[in-house]
Amino acid sequence: MLPISHVDEMKTDSSKGCRPTCRVPPIRQKWYHATFFFSATSLFICLLQILLPPPFGLRQSSAEVAEQPFSDGCADGLESCVCPRETVCADTTVSIVLLALARCSAFFDYPLYMMLFLSKAHNINDALRRTPIREVVDFADMHHVHRLFGIVVGVETMSHSFFHLLRWGLRDDDIHFLWQSRTGISGLIACLMTPLIVWPMVLPWLKKKMSFEWRKGLHFLSWVWALVLLYHAPSRIYLLIGIPSLIYFIDRLFGFFFRTHLCDTVEFERYGEGGVVVS
Repeated sequence: MLPISHVDEMKTDSSKGCRPTCRVPPIRQKWYHATFFFSATSLFICLLQILLPPPFGLRQSSAEVAEQPFSDGCADGLESCVCPRETVCADTTVSIVLLALARCSAFFDYPLYMMLFLSKAHNINDALRRTPIREVVDFADMHHVHRLFGIVVGVETMSHSFFHLLRWGLRDDDIHFLWQSRTGISGLIACLMTPLIVWPMVLPWLKKKMSFEWRKGLHFLSWVWALVLLYHAPSRIYLLIGIPSLIYFIDRLFGFFFRTHLCDTVEFERYGEGGVVVS
């Protein structure tokens, strides 16, 4: 039952036998927009890391970078650059710009990664929709949130990979990191999996050509995608993807063992043009 203060409009049409309906308050309609605030904050942190020196940032002087075995120091007359490790070494102006584009796109999506898994924790969401949190969060809208964030992450994953590959290709022979480093191999696997996970669920022409069973089966590659990303970066990724994906897996196991029921007799009845009633 919604509090009276949260019901914008209620209408009853007894002549047509309609049930009372009410509009969803605007704050519940747009609740997921708050996630983009955290995405913008994460992007700002990424920029600070690139612009500031340690301990808050990654910026080092040319002399400090020259001490690394994988760089001769900052080029293009730069007094400082970013070179914390060999796979993330940007010692030219162009490579710093490409690194910023690649890393900031990933940082922007970190909160979206988390919501992708949490939005599909159906049992937890079902429990939360019985609490006062439902006055702010529309738990019935989780599929829309999952789809929207999935599209954004799908685009970001490809752009993130593109800018890193371009940076590696332009800097000496760094392209070998693609198949000779943990970051490159895991990133390549995740990049190749992303179209298989996302495209069949969002592109209309693919949805028409592929059966739901095939599209759903490919979508389960997201489990492998999450595991691969745990090995992609040396820090923070374990928390940002590991914890939400673990919550999702536990929730799914709970649903499989405790919320799955055997129906001895099932009747199916068409309901309108696109629905089926199971009783």
